[in-house]
Amino acid sequence: MYALVDNNTVIRTWGSLPREALRRQDTGEWVMNLEYADAAQRAACGLYEVVDAPQPVDPDGVAERTIGVIAGVPTVVWTARPYTADEVAANAAAATRQQKAANVTAAPAVLRAGAGTPAERLAALEATLADLIESGVL
Repeated sequence: MYALVDNNTVIRTWGSLPREALRRQDTGEWVMNLEYADAAQRAACGLYEVVDAPQPVDPDGVAERTIGVIAGVPTVVWTARPYTADEVAANAAAATRQQKAANVTAAPAVLRAGAGTPAERLAALEATLADLIESGVL
């Protein structure tokens, strides 16, 4: 990833070297074919390779990725923030769906094993059918 930096501010980023010409910040001349330019020529245009940083693992929130200039070098910056109420609700709904899917997958084996009383097996079957109906499968 590459970033165009002007006055310690990231102006634009690219996933690979840009194909368009950029102006040198010192002379104003246009530089084309940046894939063939050396690091000094790219730096004169304000174009630098972004230094990557690993994403932190934060189970109690979200790490948002931005590109900042640190000591004159464009660098990936991760900023942790707590989950929003919508994200908490979406995570809870996803966990519920996963649990229901696991219950439906396990139901035939549990019923075949004959564990529990007939009433317990019937309740498990009814819960599985309710999950299938709620999910739109039945």
